[in-house]
Parts: sequence; C-alpha cells; structure tokens
Amino acid sequence: MSSYSENKTQFKDVKLLCAALQEMGFNASDIEIHSEAQPLIGLGNRQTHYVDSNGDTAHVIIRKDAVMRVAGRRVWNDIGFKRDALTGTYSAILERDSGYTTPGWLMKVSVNYAKRNLIQTAQKQGYRLANNPKSVNSKTELLFVKA
Repeated sequence: MSSYSENKTQFKDVKLLCAALQEMGFNASDIEIHSEAQPLIGLGNRQTHYVDSNGDTAHVIIRKDAVMRVAGRRVWNDIGFKRDALTGTYSAILERDSGYTTPGWLMKVSVNYAKRNLIQTAQKQGYRLANNPKSVNSKTELLFVKA
C-alpha cells in the first residue's frame, strides 16, 4: 500500500511554487490552485487518508495522470501542497514509495523555488539576470547586472 508523507517547506509564494514545478516538467495546466483545500486522490480514484484521517487535502495539486506523464512511470497518488493558515507556508504531501517523489525531488523543487525567488528579488532591486542559470560544481550560478 502506498503512503504519503507531509514535508514542511519554506514555500510561501504560490506563483513561485508553480514556476518551480513547471521547471520540473509540469505544464501550467497540470497545476491546480485552490483557495480551499481539495481532496488528494489515490488508488481506485478515492480520496487518500495517509496524512489526515479525515482525508488528505491540498491547495496546490498535481493530479496523478500528470505526474505519470512527467515521471514516465506509474504512480498511484496525486502530489499536493497544503498551505498553513497561520504561517502561510506550504507543506508538500508526497507519496513516499512512488520512486518519483523522493527527497531529492523535493530538494530540486526547493532549488527551483529559491532561484526564482532570488531572480524576483533582484528585479525588484533594479537588477536583471545576465546569464542563463548554470550548474558549476553542483551549485547553481546566477549573474546579475544593474538594469
């Protein structure tokens, strides 16, 4: 049987989160954004109850069909990000045993989010990105110039 885990993140900006997920290969149309948390669906097209005994829900959802397309393998559950009303941060609700949403996967989303956040902050301060982000010695390198 599949199981979910809830993983706290530092994600607060839903637009940056969606952009980070698009960098992971999802289309904008694959990413559902809800003001009220909606059910996560698993095996048998039933709501999952792995994290919440009343039923797992999330505000940002990627349905399992889109996950399968990007992963190139069978998965049984949706991916969700649930917003904490007090802190405004999102927790990732992931299928632990899918072979796709590993801890490394969430780290890549986090790196994409941080990169997008840095670019957005720099633009607000009058800088623009002068190069395409590149990986150097396992680190992402960004070059900014005054706009």
